[in-house]
Amino acid sequence: MYTNRPVLPEDIRKIVTRSVAKRVIPCIILEFIMLWYVIFFGEMSFRMVGIEVRILIYIVLILLPFIITGVPLKLIDRSWKGEIVAINVDMGLDRSVYGRGVREVSYLVLKIKRDDGKVIEHTMSVFSHSTAMKSNRARSEFAEDDYAVGDKVYHYYGIKRLLIIHKDKSRECVICGSNNPEKNDRCFYCGHSIIKKTF
Repeated sequence: MYTNRPVLPEDIRKIVTRSVAKRVIPCIILEFIMLWYVIFFGEMSFRMVGIEVRILIYIVLILLPFIITGVPLKLIDRSWKGEIVAINVDMGLDRSVYGRGVREVSYLVLKIKRDDGKVIEHTMSVFSHSTAMKSNRARSEFAEDDYAVGDKVYHYYGIKRLLIIHKDKSRECVICGSNNPEKNDRCFYCGHSIIKKTF
């Protein structure tokens, strides 16, 4: 079942508000610039093309800020809950290694069944086989053994990371992804609140 207003801790709510604002405010500014350009310079800039093509160009220019800023994704985003129904590990190549060439990377693919019946896949990078990842964050977020079929999953509007509650009642921080024991109220890695009240 979908819900749009789950209760979030104050610090997490502020992060969500900032995240949405970082997309919406630039979108409004860009949209204003595009409309100003179309109204005052559109006919002069595109007078060499027919009216049909000119209208098409105007439509593209007006829609461009939404595409650049990703605002439509924020508008259709909804909070949802579900559970992991399958776990797979895929292999791939990562070419964005800061000028160090290509590396082989493992990807953890969680198949999640939402409460509305829809099954989605959530992919996470596991580790590079050329570079060992030794931090607690890397271990807690990306280790295959940390996940199991039946783990509860929650997505909150405006938050990229999922809240995953494991069988041992530990839960992941939605800000940094670190896995925290049930008793933790704040993440041991980043210090942000751990979401306790689900929906």
